Amino acid sequence: MMKAIDRIKSFIISANELFPVFKFRCGFGSTEHTYIVEVKPLEEFNNNEDYAKMERDFCVSFQKEYNEDDVIFVSEDDLIAVKDVIFAIGEPQYCESNITFDLDLFLKETYSFENTVPKDEYISTSFVYRLAA
Repeated sequence: MMKAIDRIKSFIISANELFPVFKFRCGFGSTEHTYIVEVKPLEEFNNNEDYAKMERDFCVSFQKEYNEDDVIFVSEDDLIAVKDVIFAIGEPQYCESNITFDLDLFLKETYSFENTVPKDEYISTSFVYRLAA
């Protein structure tokens, strides 16, 4: 399995060097023996004949070498899409994390009156009311 992924990655790196306008994302299909490669932008994917020949030649050689695995090339308008990315080439890298951001706290700390006026010039805005009896 890792050899198939490495072979796909090698092809994509080569394709990206020849056609830097392309962006690629690779992930698993419905099984671990099916790989989906999403190619963007759509217009280039549909109209670049040199890339299409290169992709076709790769698919033929890949199928001969890894006859139990399948590789499918799609673009952004296809019904099939990459959901869980194994790797991406030509795209900005992204990172998923579980960082919690407290927007209210950030706004209070960043834009509070106390943070914009020096302490010695700070005028209290709190009022104390006393009722006469």
